[in-house]
Amino acid sequence: MTSIFPSTSFGSNPGVIQKKDRDLGSELGQEDFIKLLTIELSSQDPLDPKKDSEFISQIMQISSLEQSKATQEDIAAMRQEQRLLQANAMLGQSVDLDDASATSGEVTEVRIVDGVPKLIVSGQKYDFNQLLAIALPPQNTDIIQPLTEGELYA
Repeated sequence: MTSIFPSTSFGSNPGVIQKKDRDLGSELGQEDFIKLLTIELSSQDPLDPKKDSEFISQIMQISSLEQSKATQEDIAAMRQEQRLLQANAMLGQSVDLDDASATSGEVTEVRIVDGVPKLIVSGQKYDFNQLLAIALPPQNTDIIQPLTEGELYA
């Protein structure tokens, strides 16, 4: 019977798994799964082999996990793009911000700091979670005409 030792790494000997240097919390990838499956196939009992359906099930599971991982990465990228679009829409808007001095002012710039958009108001960086109110700047308020009560319920 072949022994599996944790101090060895994947090598040419199909019955022995050698330890790979990994960070704690790292995940097994598709390549690792294929290597383990190959070792499992080569070390199974020839008189009592595993059924094809078991292998197909395992392959489908790893495929599903890979698709799930790719979907999560796509969603994270879409969230980042959405944050950037929201920040760009804030340019030129008057905002009230929640900080020690209750700052108000116009968003003059958007900067990306560590992958997160920051609003620049009066030369200072602010997060979206510090927003209290958003309004059009005073010079643009004549663009929007308030609805009369008759128009509101028409």
